Amino acid sequence: MLAVQDTTALHYDGLSRTSGLDELDGGGKGTSGILAHFGVAVNAVGRPLGMYTVDMNIRQDVDQDSIRRVNGLERVQELARACPKSRVVTVCDREGDFWELISHAAETGSALLVRARRGKSPGGAALGRRCAAVGSCAGAWGTGRTADD
Repeated sequence: MLAVQDTTALHYDGLSRTSGLDELDGGGKGTSGILAHFGVAVNAVGRPLGMYTVDMNIRQDVDQDSIRRVNGLERVQELARACPKSRVVTVCDREGDFWELISHAAETGSALLVRARRGKSPGGAALGRRCAAVGSCAGAWGTGRTADD
């Protein structure tokens, strides 16, 4: 089972009297709405099984943006406990490429697949070397390259 996490924009341009909407496009372009972070479980052939998490308070606390993925990973762990016969893999886009999430997955034994940001160096060390230190993810890209490539 794949547990896919991503953030999406819900556009509400026509609701000019609605308060609390976020500016979605930046730069004062006038597009307003809500940013929401969703977690959707799908089976091996891509059939949706349901949502396992949703967070609608994305821009209320910008410092909490990355923690949403860690919280989503914790929800996936609950899902995995509820489905003990299934292997559950959390899937994140490049926004999930940060050390706290990767190390949390390694510490808890959670399966995690992240589209890495090319050339990113968290904490001054290449991602592959940091992953190798905790025994996960280095060289696991399926391309024959390591995370340092």
